[in-house]
Order: sequence, then structure tokens, then C-alpha cells
Amino acid sequence: MGSIQRVAVDYCGSDLSICGEAIKESVTLFRNKFGRLSLEDIREAFEMAAAKQLGDINIVAYRGVFTVSIFGEVISAYATVRDKIVAELDKAAGKELDDEKEMIAEAKQEQCKKDVIAEFQAAKISNTRFISVDKIPIQWPGVLKEAGLLESDPKLWVEAKNATAAKFKADTRKIKELRILSAQEADKLESMAFTMAEREKIVQQIFENPDVLPEQLFIAATQLYGRMLVFKELARYVQPTQQLFI
Repeated sequence: MGSIQRVAVDYCGSDLSICGEAIKESVTLFRNKFGRLSLEDIREAFEMAAAKQLGDINIVAYRGVFTVSIFGEVISAYATVRDKIVAELDKAAGKELDDEKEMIAEAKQEQCKKDVIAEFQAAKISNTRFISVDKIPIQWPGVLKEAGLLESDPKLWVEAKNATAAKFKADTRKIKELRILSAQEADKLESMAFTMAEREKIVQQIFENPDVLPEQLFIAATQLYGRMLVFKELARYVQPTQQLFI
């Protein structure tokens, strides 16, 4: 109540002896409608109103009479301005946080690329981990290609396309055979990528034109090709005790 009494006197020229009820109602209004504001905001609001920074608000208490209307108009205008400023600050802070997260993510990504390249170079000295195509991490080809450490191989691409098509046909036969034994297990395999109708359509495309890879298998073939390129570079460094297979 003291905060409102002071602004009523200092900025409005009110006579507190005749404004008791208005002050009490203003306190109630402030608590019920402007709980997000502090007591310090009350004085700031009336200071801004006196400086005409909240628009053309008449804060003069006519004949010393302070009203809830005066208080409400000033506080409402102030809250609108303050909320806009707070929203802009929050937005700026959010953007700053997003930028920071993006920088951290980029730094981690760059470090991951460096780690991939370092591990690749180390494997070219002694390779005990990457002993087959399926052991090559799927993200390696993109990183190494970008770094200029892999060269295209048209012959290997043909092998990757043919291997992808052959695996797809084999998987389709497996699902068909499994459906006879266990429809539930077959459904699990089928739902992972293609329905049986889609599989049969793709297999038919492969049969009719074996030299052209269906577009549905392009991503799988590209991933296999990338891993084959990497393994091609590392195969010669596999330790003799390890078994090579593709």
C-alpha cells in the first residue's frame, strides 16, 4: 500500500485523507491483475507516465482525488511496454542460446570429423577393427570423401548396386518363407521398410531391368558403396590373423 500512496502523492498530487478507499482498491487491482510486476515497477510506471512515455495519460488527481482508474490506466500501459521489452529480451536471449548450441554442435561435428580421419589414418598403419565392409562405420564415407581421402570407383559402384539388389531379393524370399512358418515374425520384418506388395513390385522391376537399380534401393546402395570404398583403402592393412570377407 505504501508504494501506491507515495506515487499518488508524488506524481498525482493526491490528498491521502480522502483517497483511502481508492488506494485499497488499487492495491487489490495490482495484486489480482498485475502479479508479474514488482512494487518497484509501480514507481517506475508513474515516473514514465509523468514523462509522457506511456502515452497521453492524465495522472493529475483532480482536487486531490486519486482514483483506481488513474492507477489502472498507468499500470496497464506500463505493463504493456514492459511485457514487450521482456519478450524482446527473452527472444534475444533465446537466439543467443540457440547460437551457442549451434556453435557447440558444429564444434562437436568438426571434432568427430577429425576423429574419423585420425582413426582412418591409424587403420592404414595397423587395421585390427575394420576387417570387413560391414565393420566400416556408416558415417565414415561422407567424412572421408569430403576430406578428399576417397576416390570414386565405377566398378565398385556396380558391385554395390548388384549386391544391394541381390540382398533385397534374398530378404524378400526370406520373409515369404518365414510367413509360412510364423506370420507374426514375418510381419515384424515386413514392417521395417516395405510391405510385401512393395517388395514384390521392386523385385519385378529388378527382374525386368537388372541393370537399373530401383530408386527405393538407391540410399542402401549408396551407403554400401561408401563403405566398400573405405574398406578398399583399408583391406591391405588388415592384420594377417584376421579373416577378410565382404
